Amino acid sequence: MKTFRLTIFASIVLLATPAFSQQTATLACDIEALQNGSKPAEVCYFVENPDIDPELFTIEAEVGEEIIWSGEDTIIIRKVQHYGGTNIFSKDPEGDGEIKARPDKKTNGKPYKYKLKFRLEGSNKQYKIDPIIRSK
Repeated sequence: MKTFRLTIFASIVLLATPAFSQQTATLACDIEALQNGSKPAEVCYFVENPDIDPELFTIEAEVGEEIIWSGEDTIIIRKVQHYGGTNIFSKDPEGDGEIKARPDKKTNGKPYKYKLKFRLEGSNKQYKIDPIIRSK
């Protein structure tokens, strides 16, 4: 009986693991250059992989795994807007600073393309960057 309970417990833990794991995408920018008209893709990067072009930054997530988008300093993340590939969210995730969402479909190796829309604190001007998500 003890072995049976242990097997059930292990199965529940394994099934619940994606629900507790998470990916992060923290956007950082040269704020002055952005305010002076530079393109976001030229003056911004994701903290998790600062050496890669932000439009090639790719999140590899499991279905059900939480993805958190946030910004450093005065960057306010507003929306994850789908524009290509399998739509992995039931609706485009939105927020006012930080966004949390969980993919509910697999992309089958193809990219989910989206525009990450953001603004700077104290400004209504909206910027965007086009990173990628793959879910499995």
